[in-house]
Amino acid sequence: MADQPTAAERFIQGILPENPVYRQLLGLCPTLAVTNSLMAAVTMAGAVGFVLLCANVIISLIRNLLKPHLRIVVFTLTIATFVTIADRLIAAYLYQMSKTLGPYIPLIIVNCIIICRCEVCASKHGLRVMPAVWPDWVIMVLPPGAFLTFGLLLGTVNWIVARRGGKKIA
Repeated sequence: MADQPTAAERFIQGILPENPVYRQLLGLCPTLAVTNSLMAAVTMAGAVGFVLLCANVIISLIRNLLKPHLRIVVFTLTIATFVTIADRLIAAYLYQMSKTLGPYIPLIIVNCIIICRCEVCASKHGLRVMPAVWPDWVIMVLPPGAFLTFGLLLGTVNWIVARRGGKKIA
């Protein structure tokens, strides 16, 4: 296992040396289409990141159930599900941005970067939420961990409600 790169090394390599857009010229259509404003680019990056993360988690979880001749269909349907979720969330909370991005959000479904990641990584490896370099958080399986988790969730909900101009929950 010593010849495997660490999580930090993989992260650094993915920024530029192995970046699929810059080095492999994949995913150029949505990348170039939304570069007319920072907010559009950030929104598109968030949507692509959301779809990439969610689709790869699901594919990792069901990888042993996939039949070889159906894997691309399952990848596409999984990606389409999360693209639809992202598209509807953007339309609900960022309506003007949804109008600005138009058809580019739905085009994430056929983005070869996401399909490639499903094929190369998620379908061959199990789910790995945190890199092995992170310490085991024993507290998270103890009662204090439940309170920490509850506090983080409550804080997140309060932040969302406050941003929408409503009252705080607690």
